[in-house]
Amino acid sequence: NVKIALEIHGGIMANAHEALRTMSEVNRPNLGVNFDTANIYFYNETFTTADAARELESLAGHVFHVHLKDIIRGKDRHVLPRLGKGEVDFRKVFDILHKAGFYGPFSFEVETFHGATQSGDINAYIDDLLASIETIKSIGEFKI
Repeated sequence: NVKIALEIHGGIMANAHEALRTMSEVNRPNLGVNFDTANIYFYNETFTTADAARELESLAGHVFHVHLKDIIRGKDRHVLPRLGKGEVDFRKVFDILHKAGFYGPFSFEVETFHGATQSGDINAYIDDLLASIETIKSIGEFKI
């Protein structure tokens, strides 16, 4: 009863094509995807929002877990800000996942080392997390 979710994180899990190939080759029903909403952009630099949506649609039936993370891609470096400040269309992400029958689990991933927040005070990062939660609640998710 153990599920293993491989993260969208480059290489054999860079995008839907690679992830589906990997799962096909392993051929185990307990192997699925940890879909990272920012990594699909991070490891596929030319992807647009429409491309990311298409990738998630291809993988939605295999998603076991989702990392909710945002991204602002730059020429020299990428920033992973609080949710709602970057390129990820979270409403579209949830719509695709719900259409496939996925309602969780989700994790908020607010990365300090790639983030816009540069502070020695943990409260700045807590503020980023709380703001990220509010962003997701503002689109009608996590109503509890």
